[in-house]
Amino acid sequence: MQETKRLTDGRLVLSAGTLYGAISSLLDKGWIEALPAAEDSRRKEYVITPAGRLVARNELTRLHELVENGDKIIN
Repeated sequence: MQETKRLTDGRLVLSAGTLYGAISSLLDKGWIEALPAAEDSRRKEYVITPAGRLVARNELTRLHELVENGDKIIN
């Protein structure tokens, strides 16, 4: 949550409930996988799967197209 806030210069602040719901959804869709946790750690880490990477890449392409279309309209 802190990293998201830092990366977005505070424009996006996630609550724990929002984050855990998103993680659950991503796990259910097979877009991320949980990494084995160290015995002495409460921290949970996840890795993007090949399917998740493809979905993210397609969404990024869609967002780039949206920005380009908006730029055409404004300019």
